[in-house]
Amino acid sequence: MARIHGIIILAAIAGGTALWFAAIEGDGVAPPLPPSADQPADTTPAQQPRPDAASGRARVEDPKSEPDAADATKPATPPPDVQSETADVAPDAPVMLLVRSVTDRRELARFSWRFQAYGGAGAKGDGENGRANLPLPRGVRGQLYVEAEGKQPQALEVETPKADQPATQVDVFLADAAVLAGVTLQMRDEQQQIVPRARLDLWQLDATTAALPPQEDPAHQPLWKRTGEDVGGALTLPEIPPGDYALRAQPVDAEGWALPLLPQRFRFTFRGGEAVPLTATFAKGIVLAIECAADGGEPMQFDVTTRLASGGDPIPVQWQSKSVDNRTANGRDVALLPGRAQCAIALPIGNYAIEVRRGETLLQLQQTGPTTFRVLALPR
Repeated sequence: MARIHGIIILAAIAGGTALWFAAIEGDGVAPPLPPSADQPADTTPAQQPRPDAASGRARVEDPKSEPDAADATKPATPPPDVQSETADVAPDAPVMLLVRSVTDRRELARFSWRFQAYGGAGAKGDGENGRANLPLPRGVRGQLYVEAEGKQPQALEVETPKADQPATQVDVFLADAAVLAGVTLQMRDEQQQIVPRARLDLWQLDATTAALPPQEDPAHQPLWKRTGEDVGGALTLPEIPPGDYALRAQPVDAEGWALPLLPQRFRFTFRGGEAVPLTATFAKGIVLAIECAADGGEPMQFDVTTRLASGGDPIPVQWQSKSVDNRTANGRDVALLPGRAQCAIALPIGNYAIEVRRGETLLQLQQTGPTTFRVLALPR
């Protein structure tokens, strides 16, 4: 009897211990949510907004996560309760991208991605069922931009593995898209043809800048820069707080180069919860271009002076450059050559003359068309 009594006591102790461990496992701290896609940005590269189901207009997605954001997040770390499954990665695809929703942490059915290496070429593609193999060059760093229907896009810095390293997996969690404000832009040219694509710059104004002339851009940095696209020429801006704003819309082509259509500028007040319809009718203009063939040297920055051919004071011009090694730049009265440089903002129709210098050296130019100039030789 004593032996049986002892067995009963040991069984009771073992059962209590098991219950105690079960209680510990059940009282664990809830896993943190994955990082948000809410990142500040300054957009240059073009992106294709998604159509809004209610209005039929294309949304210009929230610009807080442009691919060239100065402080874009590092690759997201999945929450502890999400099992990170590593899929087979193609030999020529050293990065495996896994995209989930922040809300339910499920893999997104469809998404798109774009990668821009620092000082190098870019790549883009689509993914399905939360996954995509990214055929990127090895051993480079750059910005990876991910977006999906109904989600906030996200930009993050990625470094691809070197040739002797195994493939890596990047996990991204996208949050639900922000509620859009009622600021809309309808775009046509003077012949009432639809203008489907434009680069937008938005400034928030204060008491000192609100009195600027309507056709003059504020001197301070824009609140954001964005490229919007819609086959019907109708864009809806992202949510903005109440206040006074300046908006500039410059038509561009599919590669982001300015079209020979003058920009439209608007000043408006947004009070919140209201419709602010804007209509842009783009007049004809011209776009100056500088072409410079590769000479085997490294791209250099050159000063560009623009005047009317009849003379007069220099005209400030914002130049957009793409060098022969695919580096891009955007600056006032400066161009990156060899490669191609073009006015980022169209100019009024007229005859123009330009000078291209580096220090005291004036480059020899040949005018190859009404608006195109070719550099004959670069300084050595």
